Amino acid sequence: FPSHDRFSWQFGSALGLSALAYNVYDQYRNNEIRQSPPVCNNHVRKIVCDLVNANRNIKQSGGYFQNVLLYGPEGTGKTELVKQIAKHSQMNYVRVSAEVLVRAIKQIDSSAVENFMRYWENRSRPTILLVDELDRMFPEENQTILRGLFSHLDEASKKVMVILETSKPEDLAVSILTHIDHKIHIPLPSERERNKILRQLIKKFFPLEERIPFYLGDNLDKMSQKTQSFSGRDLFKLMNALAGKRTSHKSILTWEMIEETIDQFVFQKKQFKQAANYPSAAGVSISGS
Repeated sequence: FPSHDRFSWQFGSALGLSALAYNVYDQYRNNEIRQSPPVCNNHVRKIVCDLVNANRNIKQSGGYFQNVLLYGPEGTGKTELVKQIAKHSQMNYVRVSAEVLVRAIKQIDSSAVENFMRYWENRSRPTILLVDELDRMFPEENQTILRGLFSHLDEASKKVMVILETSKPEDLAVSILTHIDHKIHIPLPSERERNKILRQLIKKFFPLEERIPFYLGDNLDKMSQKTQSFSGRDLFKLMNALAGKRTSHKSILTWEMIEETIDQFVFQKKQFKQAANYPSAAGVSISGS
């Protein structure tokens, strides 16, 4: 942001942040969003396409931006989906965490969030405002934040589209949800979707000559089957571990090495889930090694 952006500087300063620290918010211009489109099911893809078309034709249609709630397990690509909506809608993208807004309310007052929203309402280019990490706040804090966000949106907006992200939709009050046009569930990827994600990640992490073990026979299908309940983020971490193993062994991966690493990840997830279900059990080991 330019130095003369007075409100931005005031907002950052009030939070005790230097200049425009990007942990307050990250803005992505259209040409800065270069990520591959996230893999999602046909239902989600259809809704997203409809939203993008509506956003691009907002002036011609005389309509208003539609607010969205994205909910589902962590690591399923919700944030990347929002970036793609912004890119194809030719809108600014602003991301702010719920924690930062809570700090603003505590250090200033409840008007801080309203002023923040009013600031983006007055920008020349329409903006997608993503509020994430709602699941890390106490429910009552969430309601305070969201009331501030929507207090001036009793009239629908032609300048700001609000998208909320959470893994705990049950914590959102019904009075808040009345402001939401679409409540979109982003589930864990299916076996077919995991296969697509794995293909993308193999290209990302491995040069062409080192991809052979993944594509021999039905190895890729086996990987998709064995990684049931893995999110896209889990699959990324798995492939990152495999890339590291290749480097440490100074050799091309074998299927045996790949299968062993998958089994380790599956074991760790299972053991951690068991430990999380029994938090009072002292000394529970959750290491897979």
